[in-house]
Amino acid sequence: MFFRARTHRRRVSRRNNYMKTLNIFGNDVSAKAIARAAGAFWGLVFITGSYSLFAGSAAGVSAKVAELASPILYAVSTVLIYFLLRPVNQTVSLIAMLFGLAGCAISLTGAADKIGIRDLVVFGGHCLLVGYLIIRSGYIPRVIGALLMFGGIGWLTFAWSPLSKALAPYNFMPGMLGEGVLILWLLIVGVSSKNYNENEA
Repeated sequence: MFFRARTHRRRVSRRNNYMKTLNIFGNDVSAKAIARAAGAFWGLVFITGSYSLFAGSAAGVSAKVAELASPILYAVSTVLIYFLLRPVNQTVSLIAMLFGLAGCAISLTGAADKIGIRDLVVFGGHCLLVGYLIIRSGYIPRVIGALLMFGGIGWLTFAWSPLSKALAPYNFMPGMLGEGVLILWLLIVGVSSKNYNENEA
């Protein structure tokens, strides 16, 4: 029992040391800086995506620009989130990133009609996995991870058109809530320093 507890402490210690700085393409970057950058890009996705979704064709060129910018910004935030959550589980974090990038590719190419899968459905998978990683992380509140997973379920309702139409517009709300809360946390707090302080104590 003592050995298992000591092993667990060592794993937590390694994770906390790793999370102080993240190695991104050979450069050591502050974890909080990455978190806030991810929040900023995801926040821009939230703004541009909401605008293009609700403004519609009436907004003209500006809506089209927002529609094009949104998946590009999401791709950047997806990569940043991958690095941020990689210490929790590298494999799951990589799969989550692939879901996010796949959703961005569908958005940019307009391939939804050809492949029969909407980008929102793929983004739902991304949110579910990111939410799971957040719950396991210890440096972002678990409730935020749970809200993001709830949001992912909301996006998954778009996999079946009759269901999504029956639930609209309420099926947008879980995703907007979960993503919105995460964005605010990343921008304001970044990642919790409690784990780092405990490791140093």
